[in-house]
Amino acid sequence: LRAAQREKEVKLLDKERAELERGAAVLREARLQAEAEMAAARQASQHAQQALAKAESREEETRHRVASTEEQLAGARREIQGMQKDRERNEAHIKRAISDARASVLSAEAEGQMAA
Repeated sequence: LRAAQREKEVKLLDKERAELERGAAVLREARLQAEAEMAAARQASQHAQQALAKAESREEETRHRVASTEEQLAGARREIQGMQKDRERNEAHIKRAISDARASVLSAEAEGQMAA
């Protein structure tokens, strides 16, 4: 009777041990999968950080180009304003020269008429 009881207990313990081993195998598999997912997440995070760094670098380059272009544009505007002032001065000189020439012609005509 004891031997039968003992055999029954051994079978029950074997069954429990087999269930525990299956549970441990499931947990090992789950741990391995979780570790693989974490590694993939770390890699994705690194790629995202690299992409962000590149984007920030491009943004900084763009800012510098925009600032440079704005400086060039301001310089061109100043140059155009200077040219417009020069043109206005030249036009005033030309008008004065034409006026002086007309006055000289009229004066010469008047002298010519007096002489005649």
